[in-house]
Amino acid sequence: MWVVWSICISIVTSTVYAAIMAEGMGPWASIQRSFSLGQGQWDSIVGILVPLWVLQVWSKAVLGKLIVYFSIIGDQIVVTNVLATIIGILLLAVAPVFECVIYLDLRVQKEELDSVKLNGEIGSEQDSYSIMVPAVAKQPVAPVVLAELPSLA
Repeated sequence: MWVVWSICISIVTSTVYAAIMAEGMGPWASIQRSFSLGQGQWDSIVGILVPLWVLQVWSKAVLGKLIVYFSIIGDQIVVTNVLATIIGILLLAVAPVFECVIYLDLRVQKEELDSVKLNGEIGSEQDSYSIMVPAVAKQPVAPVVLAELPSLA
């Protein structure tokens, strides 16, 4: 039962750090913001978190295999600590990327965030890269019909 609750809490609070960093909110306000962004969007959040969870489980399995290998050799403690530190650093570098992707994805879905609105929020200069990224088209684009394409024969 605790596993289910911990998974639900991790899903609901998956964008807390991004809300703190991007919007300058305090801890409780960012938890509320994360919860409000995540309402009704659990499938997209889980779809982004699953690769992170798989990466974490896979890296721990590899670490376990390496521990067994080096325990046969005899240098178990030193090598285990070094490998655990390296894997921990790599996961700490990757996890915030996933959290920011979730945060931006939820804001695009719920608040129609585009490059112009994001640029206004972060206060970028006119020559910044975010100005060059086009905003989402407001009018639907006509689909291309295969019959209209020129034939190669």
